[in-house]
Amino acid sequence: MKKNITLAALFFESVALASLPTYALGAGGSSVGKPQVPNAGFFHVHDSSYSFTVGGFTRLDALYTSNQIGDVEQFTTATIPVVGADGSKKINGEDYTPATQQIHFNAKRSRLWLEGARPFDNSDLKVKIEGDFWGAGHFRLRHAYGAFDNIKLGQGKASLLVGQTYSAFMVDSSQANVLDNQGPNSNMNADRHPLVTWTHSPIDLFTYRISIEKSEFDPTQSEVRVSGLEQDVQVAEYGLITPMFVSAVIIGNKRQNIQFSAAYARIETKVDLGGVQDKTIDGYGFNMGGLFSFGERDFVRYYAVYTDGLGLLIPDLETGYSDGVYGLGATTDEIVTLDSFGGYISLQHLWSETLSSNLVWSYVKVNNSVGQPDWAYKDANYVAANLIWKPAKQLMFGTEYLWGDRRNKDGSAGDASRVMISAQFNF
Repeated sequence: MKKNITLAALFFESVALASLPTYALGAGGSSVGKPQVPNAGFFHVHDSSYSFTVGGFTRLDALYTSNQIGDVEQFTTATIPVVGADGSKKINGEDYTPATQQIHFNAKRSRLWLEGARPFDNSDLKVKIEGDFWGAGHFRLRHAYGAFDNIKLGQGKASLLVGQTYSAFMVDSSQANVLDNQGPNSNMNADRHPLVTWTHSPIDLFTYRISIEKSEFDPTQSEVRVSGLEQDVQVAEYGLITPMFVSAVIIGNKRQNIQFSAAYARIETKVDLGGVQDKTIDGYGFNMGGLFSFGERDFVRYYAVYTDGLGLLIPDLETGYSDGVYGLGATTDEIVTLDSFGGYISLQHLWSETLSSNLVWSYVKVNNSVGQPDWAYKDANYVAANLIWKPAKQLMFGTEYLWGDRRNKDGSAGDASRVMISAQFNF
């Protein structure tokens, strides 16, 4: 009886396996091939023309903060408590009682991605889905897009990307190598938008981008604030919210380059001023950034940004009621906006093939309106210094010291520091 059961099980198992798609596993080599021929690092499903890779990492950050700030998981200088004239600590005008010391462990930056690729005669198709666990107790989508890369266009190449990924306003080459998840308070380093982006390199050392992206004006996220200036303004209704339009020009190569970008978005609202009136808010942003290398071991990354009515292009202004605060003028009923600017510089030195260190200074300033409350965000500094060791491609260990301060419109200020240790295992 047992023999018959075993034979039956083997029969049904063989039928089930025959009905599954064919997979081929490998450990390195070409991204294209037949399923029955292993290709290292890829597996093929159904059609041998497609190849897929799976990757990611596990990450643990251990953070020690001597005086707790509002953001326990990343060093957001806008959430540093400010000491008032009466000695009390406040964040954005609200009382805050921080812990004297704080130790926090965080593994939510662990990440997983799946990439697929297929070559064509005149282009390459690429798809990517990536997520991490940074969401509130759930898996968070970071990237999800499809792109036609390496489109042959005259003497140059182009790409068309559709989906969700980093904004075209971000300067890739200027990203500072820090362990802190937030990074420099002036740098747009983490915003990922639903977008459509066209990139074209007509000649060597020159690239331009044009992108249509989800607007930074998002009332469902309370990103459009129309109160707190000379007069309180009540939004009766949000009208048309245009996408954000971005253009960028990149000049140079991977070791020496500079990028210029511009962004624009508009929102139309109905405002209750004792009678509903139509109001239009226009937001602008400009940046410049890039990378310079000196020899083989030293790198300088730099960035500068200016915004008027589009403060959310600066990470530190996503909190603190300064992300393009709007209100009425003192003598007219015209909408006024705040302009802000920021920048940073990062110095990286490679001590060896496995050991590097980075020093970063970043600054953000808002030109406050006369009618803003005294506790309104005025400016902040962000400083980071680290030592990163990568003994193997799959391993990273690092330690980092962070310091920052925040000042309010009335001159009150506060500062904080943090030490973090990180370990990352890539697969």
